[in-house]
Amino acid sequence: MKKIHLTPEIIFKLYNIKKPEKIDFAFSFDYKNLALKTLTCFKNPEKIINFSGLVFWQADYKDKKIIISYG
Repeated sequence: MKKIHLTPEIIFKLYNIKKPEKIDFAFSFDYKNLALKTLTCFKNPEKIINFSGLVFWQADYKDKKIIISYG
């Protein structure tokens, strides 16, 4: 099983956020197919990152990392 580590730095880069601050994110899931669909940042809600075809197994937030395991 592969893992993607979405660190805050990667998310800031994806959303072009210069200064780290408290930012809320939303994930959307396709529960029927167990797939992670989108990541939305409320600071920049018009930019939605799509994860098409990424099968979602688990997402953990620990050590300031969102760990998404898929296979």
